[in-house]
Amino acid sequence: MLKRVVNFGLAGLFVLMIAVPGFAKGITLGLGVGGGGTFPLSRYVKAAPVSGSYSLTDVKNGPGWSLHAELLLIGMEIRYTWQVFTWKSIKYQDANGNILSASTKGLPWLQFHSLTLGYRWYIVNSKFKLYLPLGVGPAFVTFNDVDKLKGQYGFTAYAGLVMEYAPVKHFSIGLGARYNFFLTNQPTNIVKGKIKNSVDDSIKKSIVSGTVKTPTLKVKDMVALFHSITVNLSFTVFF
Repeated sequence: MLKRVVNFGLAGLFVLMIAVPGFAKGITLGLGVGGGGTFPLSRYVKAAPVSGSYSLTDVKNGPGWSLHAELLLIGMEIRYTWQVFTWKSIKYQDANGNILSASTKGLPWLQFHSLTLGYRWYIVNSKFKLYLPLGVGPAFVTFNDVDKLKGQYGFTAYAGLVMEYAPVKHFSIGLGARYNFFLTNQPTNIVKGKIKNSVDDSIKKSIVSGTVKTPTLKVKDMVALFHSITVNLSFTVFF
């Protein structure tokens, strides 16, 4: 299914590039780098609480940062992006339904790597530029917990609004925001490593005596839908 979605997205972008004459004109070749903040708009792990059992109830991501490098060719952008998210909170319930918190200290970052093919639709194309970037491509997820991750991959798409200013002929500085959509498989793998250890430790501390209950860590969906906004500065050299 993911493969079909990626193929459909790439085909749609290609048709759009041909059909719409308002896309970027006049740029032959450029190299760009940049970075900034990235902000989650949803939860990557959607917990599925189990009644009468120790189980996850909510896992929230926190803001992080983003870096990118891109090659520009006639308005097309081939872009590698690295987005890193922290963890804001982990909630779980005990056997009586009480909601407790587990520590997020020391949890590895949630990281998205993507390689996208995009195009820039210019609204203004002069010394000052204003454009809408659109792109799609494959995405990969890492959690610095490699032994618990198996084939965490999927698809990403983005759309945004970017302003650029060229103080000299072959160099520009940009500021922009992009909405990012991720569709990946097996989000359940994320909760099998460090998150499980964090909940285990919290349960041990909460039980004064008796047998420590092993938590049931379930997720609602086998496919993760995740959304974020990145706000980045960019620096581009044109040839």
